Amino acid sequence: MLARRGHRVCAVDFSDVIDEARSAVARAGLAERVSVERASVLALPFADGSAEHLLCMHVLLHVPKIERALDELARVLRPGGTLTIADNNRASPESRLRETYHLVRRRLGLTAGEPRPDGFLRWVPFRDGQYLDRTIDVDWLVAECKARGLALEARFPRKYTEYAVWLVPASAGRHVVHAFNDVLFRLFDYPRLAFQNVLVFRKAR
Repeated sequence: MLARRGHRVCAVDFSDVIDEARSAVARAGLAERVSVERASVLALPFADGSAEHLLCMHVLLHVPKIERALDELARVLRPGGTLTIADNNRASPESRLRETYHLVRRRLGLTAGEPRPDGFLRWVPFRDGQYLDRTIDVDWLVAECKARGLALEARFPRKYTEYAVWLVPASAGRHVVHAFNDVLFRLFDYPRLAFQNVLVFRKAR
């Protein structure tokens, strides 16, 4: 979408989707405007101050060393540039309900979950290992970004809930979630209530 609007894009991931992503870019006829590289957000392959805009979409919730990731994002962003982060919001009613559920299960020895200053952390079994699922404390994130010279410019609700997807068959769940969220968007404009937030930061000049 960004490339079709005239932007040059470098997409970065360290998982096994790189080849698939490159094929998708080629099929779209955008190989001259979009490059795809294998790299980690903990060690980005870019020079200091080289990026005009950074998008970090549902990444930080899976990164154990979140402070190091923020260091890297701040390092490669040029003065005056923007960093847009989309992630789960610990303060939302849905996140609080989930956290309470997992803390009860933790007391019963059924699951693990850890409340920390950066959010509520839970390790989820996946394939032959596990992955981190964090609901981020947005106030903590804003303070950490500010300490790195990144000032919050805007905060938006992205998705008020995900629960509807569990109430209907998977094939219909996506449509139900979107319809339900559309109703909430018309009623509210309060990101603190939303399960997912979008935050836009600008680096000091």
